[in-house]
Amino acid sequence: MKNRSGGFTLIETLIIVALIAILMALLLPAVGKARATARQVECGNNLRQVGLAFHMYSDNWRGAFPHEDRGETEPPFNCCWFDVLDTYLVPSENLHAVKQCPVLFERKEWHSLKMNSLLEEGSTPFYVLGSGADEAGTVLLFDGRVDSTGTRAQPKGTWASAAFPHSGRTNVLFLDGHVVSVAPPSGSSKGWSGPGSVRWEPR
Repeated sequence: MKNRSGGFTLIETLIIVALIAILMALLLPAVGKARATARQVECGNNLRQVGLAFHMYSDNWRGAFPHEDRGETEPPFNCCWFDVLDTYLVPSENLHAVKQCPVLFERKEWHSLKMNSLLEEGSTPFYVLGSGADEAGTVLLFDGRVDSTGTRAQPKGTWASAAFPHSGRTNVLFLDGHVVSVAPPSGSSKGWSGPGSVRWEPR
């Protein structure tokens, strides 16, 4: 009887290929989920770092936070949170990345993290810590939608501009510095139609 050669038969090769395909089909969703979770954690860490910078800034300015807008056409000028917090952040190769959600960071000119503009309604251009808000429940920064036209979006907004890039959830930094992952009250991924389960009005 002739000895069999060391190579695989066609059937054996097809079985091995099929097994590899099955394993890949099982593993790829898990890898994708792990990557999404890692990005959500990174986004939360970014928010915590920026939250710390807000509080260090306020220590130097009698409790006042930086402005929520750029103030390019009217006062206050050059005091937007996105611009003035760099000196309070840990030095890195790209400080811009710390102030963005990693899911949207590829669009480097857009502002995905946004400051709650309701903190500065009326005659108050700067929110002051300890001024009466429920600081453990009021939004400071959140994952925001970006302008689909490619225009540089504003670094401010409210629930209407919230985005949910983390498996239908958004990361929220509250005034007291803690970060929570929040689902939209309506179940919609396009943004909130109302204040939902967290406070936006400071009082």
